[in-house]
Amino acid sequence: MMKPINNEHQDKVLDKALSAKAVATVILKTGVQLKGKIEGHDRFCLILNSFGKQQLIYKHAVSTILI
Repeated sequence: MMKPINNEHQDKVLDKALSAKAVATVILKTGVQLKGKIEGHDRFCLILNSFGKQQLIYKHAVSTILI
């Protein structure tokens, strides 16, 4: 049987950004920086609203999130 994955730390940080409605900077592994408000997240991805457009970003592509 597979052990459940613990995303507790990810969830705390992303929930904080979600509730604060503050602008976050998401830095991808490629070095690209995306700025916007985090609107939601799940186990595999997050939704970033940037300039009125939603972007689906897969977590495996993220290096850092600055809030």
